[in-house]
Amino acid sequence: MLAGIDHLVDLALNVTELILLSLQLVWMSQLADITRKILNLISIGSTLHLKVIVVFNQSPDLLF
Repeated sequence: MLAGIDHLVDLALNVTELILLSLQLVWMSQLADITRKILNLISIGSTLHLKVIVVFNQSPDLLF
């Protein structure tokens, strides 16, 4: 009888561990997605920044 209860408790703990592990994996994938989006925004921002600098550097030439 006690052996059956031990197996049931072990099974419950294993299911709980699997649920917690899956929640951590989902959280980590969301974190990786956020990190990728931030890096993408930084690269786009730096490109736009360079374009703005070029426009400001060339604007006096365009006026004259």
